[in-house]
Amino acid sequence: MDSLYAKGSINADRMLTNLDDSELLKIASEALNNFVNINFIGYFGENSLVSNYCDDLFNEAVNALSFDGKYFLIKSAKCIALIYLAKCVLIDRDNQIDDSFEKIFWTSRLVQLWQCLLDEPAKELKIIGDAQEAKADSLSVDALLLTEFMLERMYVNLSYFEYDKALSCLNKSQELLKIDIELSGALGKRTKFQEHDIAQLDVKVDLKSDILSIEQEQLGIEPDTFVDSLKNVCLNDDSLLETVHFTQYRNNETSLSSFSAAFVLAKSAYTYSAEHRDELTIERCMAFVEKVISTHICNVVRFCALVQRSKLERHRRKRVERACCQMEKLIKIIEHIDEKGKIRAPFGRSLRLMLASGMLPIWKMKSLHAQLLYSLGCISVSYNYVYWIKFKEALHIYESLEDWDEVINCYKALNQLEKAEILIRRLIDENPKCAKYYCLLGDVTSTPNYYKKAIEISNGSSARAYRSLGELMLNWKKYESAVVDYEKSLQLQPLQLKAWYNLGFCYWKLERYQEAANAFQRCVHLEPEHFEAWNNLSAAYIKMNQKPRALKFIQEAIKFNYDHPPMWETCLLLSIDTGEFTLAIKAMHRLLDMKKKYKDDEVIEILAKQIAAFPQDEKETQCLKAEMCKLLGRLTSNQTCSAKDLDKSDLLCIDCADITLRFVDAFNQLANLKFSEQSRTKSHNRMVLRQVISLVEKAFGVDAQNSQNNDLKLRLSELKRYLSVCF
Repeated sequence: MDSLYAKGSINADRMLTNLDDSELLKIASEALNNFVNINFIGYFGENSLVSNYCDDLFNEAVNALSFDGKYFLIKSAKCIALIYLAKCVLIDRDNQIDDSFEKIFWTSRLVQLWQCLLDEPAKELKIIGDAQEAKADSLSVDALLLTEFMLERMYVNLSYFEYDKALSCLNKSQELLKIDIELSGALGKRTKFQEHDIAQLDVKVDLKSDILSIEQEQLGIEPDTFVDSLKNVCLNDDSLLETVHFTQYRNNETSLSSFSAAFVLAKSAYTYSAEHRDELTIERCMAFVEKVISTHICNVVRFCALVQRSKLERHRRKRVERACCQMEKLIKIIEHIDEKGKIRAPFGRSLRLMLASGMLPIWKMKSLHAQLLYSLGCISVSYNYVYWIKFKEALHIYESLEDWDEVINCYKALNQLEKAEILIRRLIDENPKCAKYYCLLGDVTSTPNYYKKAIEISNGSSARAYRSLGELMLNWKKYESAVVDYEKSLQLQPLQLKAWYNLGFCYWKLERYQEAANAFQRCVHLEPEHFEAWNNLSAAYIKMNQKPRALKFIQEAIKFNYDHPPMWETCLLLSIDTGEFTLAIKAMHRLLDMKKKYKDDEVIEILAKQIAAFPQDEKETQCLKAEMCKLLGRLTSNQTCSAKDLDKSDLLCIDCADITLRFVDAFNQLANLKFSEQSRTKSHNRMVLRQVISLVEKAFGVDAQNSQNNDLKLRLSELKRYLSVCF
C-alpha cells in the first residue's frame, strides 16, 4: 500500500493493483473523509492522497464522474479525484472486497457525496444506493452505526424524491435510538407586547435508553466546547421575541444526545421536503429545529440546525434578514475567518454525524446565502437601491460558484439580459464543447438552434437540452414537438418533476388523456404534495369518464391545498355524479366557508331530490337527510335562496321545520340561562322562523296548499304559531 502514496502513475487502475480488500477499503474511506474535510468544513490537512493525485487524476475523474458528460459537474467542488478514487475501489472493484457492513456504509456514502457533485439527480447512483440500503437490512451491526447509516440514507432518498423510503429510514432510526418525539402545546408568549399566555407549539422528546452515556463510552462523543463560536444571531425585531418564551416549561425535560438531536433534525428535514409547505408545516419544522438549537450538543449538529433554520426563515418576512446574517457567519466559520478577517482554528476534524445531520457542502451553503440575499432583494422591491444591492450581492456569489443558471435569473430580475448573453457567449468561447452553455444561451435568446447545437455536441445525451427545447415548444404552443422533446429528455433523466408535469399538460392539449394521466401519475410519485398534478390527474380521468377514480384523485389534491374553491367545486360535482352525497354535503359546506355567498341552485336541487328519494326507514338515510337540512338551514341563514332549493322536497322541508323548532327551543333555553333580554331573543327567533316559512311557502304556496303532504302543512302551522308568540 505504501506504493500508492508515492508519486508515480496517473492511472487509477494501476495504482490499485495488487491491494487486498482491507487496504482497498482503507483507501476508499480515507479518500471520502478527505473529500468531506475539504468540501464541507474547509479543512486542508497534509495528506499524500490529496497532494499527489488530485491534479493528476482530474481529467480522468471528470469524465467518469459526469458519466462521460451526461451530467454537469459542480465547478466549485475541490479534489474531485478523491471521489473518483473511492469509486474505483468501491464500485469498479466491488467483487474484490468481501461483503461487510463497512463496505456497504462507505459505498452508500460514496453515492451521497458523488451526487453532491452533479447538477441533477442521477438514476445510476440511485440504483447503487438502493442496493446498499437493501443489503444493510439483512445485517446485524452496532445500533449507533446503523442509525448513522439510516439517517444518511434518509437524506439521500429525499434528494431522489423517494419519500416513502426516506420515512422508512427515519422510522428505523427511531427504533434503534428508542426515542419518542411528539409535537405538543405549552403556554407561552411569542411577541413582546403579548399580555396573556396562549398555546405555543413545542417538541417533547422522550429517550427510553441512556443514549448519552452510550455515546460517550462507545464513541467518545461529548458536547463540544466550541459551541460559543456558533452564535445564534439575534432577531432584533420590534415585536417578536428572540424565541418563544414558555411559562409552563417542563422541569424534567430530557437532554438530547448528539444522535437524538440529529434524529430530530432529520425529522424536520423530512417534514419540510415531504409535506405541503404551508404556514403550519413551516411552523412544525421550526419547532423541531429550535429544540435542537436550544440543546448543548456537538458542534456539527448545532451547525446544521442553524443552517436549517436559516433555510426555513427565508419564508418569513420578518426573519429573512436574520437568516441572511446567520448564513454569513456560518460560512465564515467554515472558511476559518473571524470577525476581524483573520485565519482562525479549523471548525473541526471529526466527521461523526456530519452527513447524518444533513451537512451541506460549501458551495450549497454559499448558494443558500445567495438565495436569502435574493429573497431580501424581492422584499425590498419598493426601495430600489436596496433591491439592487441585494441582487448584486447574490449575483456576485453565484458568479463565484459558477452557477450560471442562477446568474441568469439574477440578470433577469435586474432586467439586464443583454449582460447575461455576453457572459454566456464568453463562456462558449472558452469552452465550445460544453452543451450546458448552449442551453443557457438558448434560455436567454429563446432560439431553438442553440438547444439543437447542445444536443449535437452531447451526441444526444443531454437531458437538459431536450427539456429546454420542449419548454420552448410549449411556450410556442407547438405541443406535438414539445411531447417529442420531453419524452427524449425523460428517457435520459426520469427524475424531472417539472418535465413530467409539462409533458402531461402537452398531452392534455392534444386530448391524449390516458397519456396525460400517466405523466401526472409520475409527478405525484416524485412529489406527493403536488396538488396541481393531483387536480390535473382527476381532470384527465373525468375526460375518460372514470369519475370514481377522478373523485379519489381530487380528494388527494384537496389534502394538499384545502383552500382551493375550484377543486372543491369539482369534488362537489363528482360526489353527486358518483352518489357520494355525504361528501357532496361536506364539499358544499367547505365552499360556503370560503365563499359565503356561494350558490348553485341546480346542484342544490339535484342533491335535495336525490336524498329525498331515499327510503325513509333506513337510519343512514335519516342521518343524510338531517345533514342536508343543516346545509339548507345554513344556506338560508347566509343568503336568499330560490324556490328551486326546496322544490318537490316535502320530506326535507319537514325535517328542516323540525330542526328549526328544536333550534328555537334550544335557543330560548340558552337565553334564559344567560339571562338575555327577551326582546333580543324574540327578534332572533322571528328572523329564523320567517326565513324558513318564506322558503316553504315559495316552494309550496301559502300554507303549503300545493303540497300533498299533510305533515308538511302541520309543521308549517306550528312554525307560524311559534312566530306569533315571538311578538
